[in-house]
Amino acid sequence: MATFVDQVREMGFKRAALAKVDDVVERVTTGLNVNDIRSMLRGDEPRRPNPRLRPHADGFWLHIRPSFYHTEVTHIYPTFRLGWLSSFMFVWETITGIFLMIFYTPSPDIAYEDMWNIMSNVPLGQLMRDMHRLGAEVMVAVVALHMLRTFITGSYKKPRQFTWLTGMILLVMTLVLSFSGYLLPWDQLAYWAVTVAVSAAESSPGPAFVGKNINLLLRGAPVIGAGGLLRFYLLHVLLLPLITGIFIFVHYYKVVLYGISLPPSREAVGEDTAKRVPKDERVYFLPDIFTSEMMWAALTTLALVGGSVFFFTAKIESHANPLITPLHVVAPWYLSWSQGWLKLASKEAIAFAFIPGLAVSFFIMPYVEVGRSRRYGDRRVGLSVAMLFISLMWISNWMGSPEYLVQSSAEQEVAQDIMPQEGHSDLLSVPYEELTVGSYIPGFPISDEQPHLQAVMDKFNDSLYAYGCTLTGNPALRPCESYTRADGTTGYSNGQRNDIMPDPVAKLIITQNQLNVRALTLTFEAAASEAHEIEKGGDLFHSNCATCHGEKGDATECYDATGTQIACAGRVLAHAALLCPDVLTGKSPRMTEMAWQGTLEGFISSTLAAGRPQNGMPTWGAQFGGSLEKYQIDYITSYVINWRTPEMCAAPTPEPIDWPSSVAELPTGNATAGEQAFNLTYGCAACHGKLGEPGSNAVGPWVGEFAVVGPDRIAGYSPADYVYESILLPWAFTAPECPAGACAPQGMPNNFGARLSLQDMADILAYTLNTTTFESNVEIEYP
Repeated sequence: MATFVDQVREMGFKRAALAKVDDVVERVTTGLNVNDIRSMLRGDEPRRPNPRLRPHADGFWLHIRPSFYHTEVTHIYPTFRLGWLSSFMFVWETITGIFLMIFYTPSPDIAYEDMWNIMSNVPLGQLMRDMHRLGAEVMVAVVALHMLRTFITGSYKKPRQFTWLTGMILLVMTLVLSFSGYLLPWDQLAYWAVTVAVSAAESSPGPAFVGKNINLLLRGAPVIGAGGLLRFYLLHVLLLPLITGIFIFVHYYKVVLYGISLPPSREAVGEDTAKRVPKDERVYFLPDIFTSEMMWAALTTLALVGGSVFFFTAKIESHANPLITPLHVVAPWYLSWSQGWLKLASKEAIAFAFIPGLAVSFFIMPYVEVGRSRRYGDRRVGLSVAMLFISLMWISNWMGSPEYLVQSSAEQEVAQDIMPQEGHSDLLSVPYEELTVGSYIPGFPISDEQPHLQAVMDKFNDSLYAYGCTLTGNPALRPCESYTRADGTTGYSNGQRNDIMPDPVAKLIITQNQLNVRALTLTFEAAASEAHEIEKGGDLFHSNCATCHGEKGDATECYDATGTQIACAGRVLAHAALLCPDVLTGKSPRMTEMAWQGTLEGFISSTLAAGRPQNGMPTWGAQFGGSLEKYQIDYITSYVINWRTPEMCAAPTPEPIDWPSSVAELPTGNATAGEQAFNLTYGCAACHGKLGEPGSNAVGPWVGEFAVVGPDRIAGYSPADYVYESILLPWAFTAPECPAGACAPQGMPNNFGARLSLQDMADILAYTLNTTTFESNVEIEYP
């Protein structure tokens, strides 16, 4: 065999080099030399014997491609190029995936960091990841559409049953291949989507240890970690691509063996003309089909690159955290149908009965279906089933979304709509320059210079309304009804949502944490604002309480239903005796009088709800047979407490009471019994000393000075009135003319009014005023 040097000596360098190139090209193309390729590009007829058929007979790559096609299948219909596009996407994913592999480490400690490194530091890294992710989405869609087209055109029928079977295997492999790569970014959505999907293995039929061990095999540990990530990585880059490649070759081999089926209208019943193609209807792979595929490859590449650059971004969420489950974890769109089914039945029924049964039915369908005709008019039942299946998958995908049968509390749903824990956020998409520091209330106009923020706040307002119902008659909100839960709390419903926020109040707060860093805080209440409660409480008070207590709670101006002024039958409410708790005990005099141990709000609301029938106070609470619901009583409570002012509680004065008349109504007092009560029973002598022992105790005023010093502290009261009122209301005497500090409570307990009986009170008065009986009062004049 002549060497290249010998050829140079014989033919010269130029001719020898051209001959060498020609030889190399013929070896690479398995039979096509340079002139053959040039003739194909010019559109010339091939020489005889046809060298363009040799690559199909002797070559490796073209051995799995038909050497010629029927002219009917070279148009867009009926194949839509979906089969070729599926193979192209597999090659595309392989190329872009190898690029990403170079910079990726399958370790929980590094994987997430590597993803950010690829997107931030690696040249074209973000573009490559976008193209890889977009290609995966397109590949799933294309393979699914290819199988759907095959079913609709009846191309799965004899003799292509096994071709259909390999196609179904490739569809499953495509889904698993795409899902196995879903975990690799190691972010929250990927981690929890895979965790939820893998957990279905625990429901496998048979003994419990079977499902447990299958789950353990997939996860690599009880919780997905380093072992699970490595397993998914090896599946994604090694095992699954290898299996997919093998079945692609098998699938193409069956296509070579039986050809591509013609449009159904071109075939008679039971006839298959795809393989027996007349010479005048043949289109050879080289050059026609090959150049057509190169054109489609260029267009597809352009679409994928353009889509990745201008429209599609492979997002990455927060770092995977096994301890925090994001709200509304969803499977990838091509598996969300299974998530929808899981909401309707148990994992066992779906994962190991329904889905496997559906898959098996697809696999064996070509072998059990009756009827050989591929024409549409003869396959009404089959096509109807296909349309029903498409509708089922469409609905099932919607069922897999958070909108169907998955809902947390209303406030969480609102926050998820505006600023979700993971995924796209309208609020975070607002340009930074529009995030002016301040508070923003949904439904209120913002500056014209903040259109994006205005749009988000409008959406915020719509979301509040979507999860709200009205207690105030607001026509923008759906009416809601209150009900009592099992635990006694009040719930609300409008018949459309599982959980409701009545009259929600919300706002967005933007703060400047540091230079060029602003924090967004979303806050809202599942109840009306305080101002609204007071306003609503005023309306309720006017219609239900003012007849007895007066419009301002002062029991001075009361009117009946006709507007005629009448005597007020109720007590004064707008007064310190009710509204001003003591700073030491937290109890107001009225609370002490009733021995109430709770809060002021609870005291007022319980009084409203249960009433005081013995005093003529009606029962208002619905739980006690009244006409007001709990939230309405709470509104009235807020309205009444709003009467409290700093001036009212700063220097409280006793509620107007006719103390002399009250004293006169006491029974006859016994000084001896009073001495026992004062010195021993109630321990008053511990602070005020004993009669006959001046200055025996300096904690409180000496008992011997009660009758003399007392009236000096506040004019207009007799000694008996003063002592009686001081026991009931220790803080009552704080007149401006008192010496500094002389009128302070000095720790005087305020619970004797509830502890002393009327007889005890009369006895103590008799003892402290040093009289045997107490039947009348002597007025004393003071300068």
